[in-house]
Formats: sequence, C-alpha cells, structure tokens
Amino acid sequence: MLEWRPVAGFEDYYSISNEGNVVRTLTRYGRPIWKPCKPTDRRGYDGFALCVENIVTWVSGHREVWKAFEGPIPEDAEINHINGIKTDNKLSNLELCSRSENAVHASRVLGRFQGERQWAAVLNEQDVRDIRELYAKGNISQQKLADQYGVIQITISRAIRGANWSHVK
Repeated sequence: MLEWRPVAGFEDYYSISNEGNVVRTLTRYGRPIWKPCKPTDRRGYDGFALCVENIVTWVSGHREVWKAFEGPIPEDAEINHINGIKTDNKLSNLELCSRSENAVHASRVLGRFQGERQWAAVLNEQDVRDIRELYAKGNISQQKLADQYGVIQITISRAIRGANWSHVK
C-alpha cells in the first residue's frame, strides 16, 4: 500500500513514498501543493534536487526512502538495492548492509565488477593467463609485461598474485 512520509530535513516542503517518489507539499510562498518531483540521474541512481528558500540540495532517492521509513542510516552502513536496479527505490527492494556486504552482493550476486565486466578493465582473461604464464617462466620482468600490455606495473603485479583477476585460473 502506498504510504507517504516527510523527507528528513525538508519536512515542511517535501514528502517521499515507500515506492521512492518525491513530491513537493508546500510552495515557497507557504501554499499547500502536491507536485511530483522528477528524479535526476546521479551515477545511475535516482536523485532529487530539493529547493527551500532558493537553496538547492541534492538527495539520493534510496537513502531518503530508508530514512523516512526505517530511520537513520548508521555512518558505517550503506543501502543496498536487493534486485540490483539502482533506480528501483521501493522500500521492499532496499536493505541496510555494510560496505563489504554491498560489494559482495554487487560482485557475486549480480555478477558485477569482475574481470572484463568491470568498467575500467584494460586486460582480458586471456591476457591474464598469458601474463601469468610468461612471468612464471622467469624470462621477463613485471615492468616489461606492463609496457607490453599498456598498463602500469602494479596492474601486472596484482594480476600475477591474484589480487585482481582471482577468478581466472
């Protein structure tokens, strides 16, 4: 069932629903209003620009839903989107977790941030296998491998040690 609560810090002006929608409830002149706010894209997440007395504050939709319906978010906690869809801010799709739990959820459950699917990956799985094989033979330094593959030495070191690309055998 749809439920509305005031947005923390903006109680007199904005409300948020348990489905992640935000509405303005009071004009700057103090008149009641029910005006939906359009979400803006902030790194894939829904955000809202809330304006009170000509001061604009950007808030995260998922964090505001949690605060309105579940209470404060501890400093060491994050809000996880259970289904992995960053714009699905329904309360039923949100859970409180640690940073490490959120990272595990993103990589293991959703298959993100691993190997070639990681947005910043320069190497691919075959490159990593080749690098490990070449280095194991002992004929080439990590720096020469880095030059050959167009990366920095630490990237090669982490691939060899399995700090990165640990899923590649």
